[in-house]
Amino acid sequence: PPMSPPPVRRPEIARAGSLRRSLIRLAAVATLVAAAMIAAGAVALSNLADARSRVVDVIDPAFRDTEQLQVALVDQETGIRGYALAGQELFLEPWESGQRDEAAAVRSLSEMADDPALGIRSALEQVEARADTWRTRYAEPILAQVQAGQPVTVSPMLGKQLFDDLRASLTA
Repeated sequence: PPMSPPPVRRPEIARAGSLRRSLIRLAAVATLVAAAMIAAGAVALSNLADARSRVVDVIDPAFRDTEQLQVALVDQETGIRGYALAGQELFLEPWESGQRDEAAAVRSLSEMADDPALGIRSALEQVEARADTWRTRYAEPILAQVQAGQPVTVSPMLGKQLFDDLRASLTA
């Protein structure tokens, strides 16, 4: 029997097969990386939507109510100072409206106070405690003295100190 010639090995064919396998692996890796990037982008968009919703639905209303609380307390201070100086009921309007506005702001903030992301329960309690201290030690004695026709003997410096403490707790 005649002998058949040995098979001819062509290196370019072997390299083409190796290149094909490499390109398939590269395509598979690129597909996995792209899928991972798309998934990460979807998660990031979802987190962004959640964060945006939290800002709009929780943080902004809490900030607005805190600002209203601060304005209400300043109105009360303005009303008491005006009433102490002039002794006329007309000057009590900011005091009275400030108390109503304070109650509304505290009610609204109290509803949000248990939200752990805000963490405002203890701060709100401190603000209310300092507001009560300011009222009982400064504002209400002035009211009683002016209504009784007596001269105001409550120290303005005490009122300033107590209200500065109240402002500091509002800032916190």
